[in-house]
Amino acid sequence: MLQLVGDFHHLPEVHCWVGPAVKDFIQRPLGQITNSEAQQIAAAYPAIARTRENIQYLLTQVSQRSFALKLADKDQQEEADLCLTHKECQKAWKSVWKENIGYLLLDFQKPLTYRELLELLQNTDFPKVNLSCKARMLNWLSRKTDYPGMKELVEEVVASIEDIYHVPRRGPAPENAEV
Repeated sequence: MLQLVGDFHHLPEVHCWVGPAVKDFIQRPLGQITNSEAQQIAAAYPAIARTRENIQYLLTQVSQRSFALKLADKDQQEEADLCLTHKECQKAWKSVWKENIGYLLLDFQKPLTYRELLELLQNTDFPKVNLSCKARMLNWLSRKTDYPGMKELVEEVVASIEDIYHVPRRGPAPENAEV
């Protein structure tokens, strides 16, 4: 779909196409991008390749540090007090992350999407992690929609590709538009 952006860059609706098309090229393994597609998006490919590298760097950082096991959200303080061995929970969480999760983020052919990470965490056994600690952590993670920094990376490459294809900048919404 990205190749259509160049042909129809003057239409206001093109902004609806750019984001999903760019995200598709970023997430799709390189081996699945056909030669025809590569030729059609040649102008945008360096920006897509740079973003893929930035995403790999971001995922490398996430894989190495793991998400710190949250003790509690502010609204769940009393329940958090029930976990008297939280330091042991944190240690066990980091161990399981290092052995079973982190390396999957580094699969350069098909890194885990955030949704896949959440499913994996849900289905992974965390011995020595209090069940309420794991439940709170999964609840906290499920309120997020993507890895920290991912949204900004995608927005940056979309803006770059809109510049490449001379897509006019989106102005403020018309006063009579529905929100």
